[in-house]
Amino acid sequence: MVLNKLKLVLASKSPRRKELLGYLNIPFEIDSCDIDEISSHDDPKLYCEDIAEQKGRAVFYKRIKESSAKNIFVISSDTIVFLEGKIYGKPKDKDDARKILLELSGKTHTVF
Repeated sequence: MVLNKLKLVLASKSPRRKELLGYLNIPFEIDSCDIDEISSHDDPKLYCEDIAEQKGRAVFYKRIKESSAKNIFVISSDTIVFLEGKIYGKPKDKDDARKILLELSGKTHTVF
């Protein structure tokens, strides 16, 4: 199937991801599903891939239920921070964000 016959769907609310995909100058829609970002993986790369796949599947199956999944191509991703064996996902609120930033402050971490 040729890409121009597919409906491209970005499974994300992220303004940055929207901006990045926009650079391709191809039409796309934005759709997202709130999921519990839980993974059984301890490896940060596998954890990140698992969450991204869960998000993409959730959007795809939502579209199937709405009968609008015909010829769609879903792009999803996730971003996590990894430091000293701990995986940091999306902060729950401002207090959690502050706590995470304090834990990361002055330390080198990895972003997936």
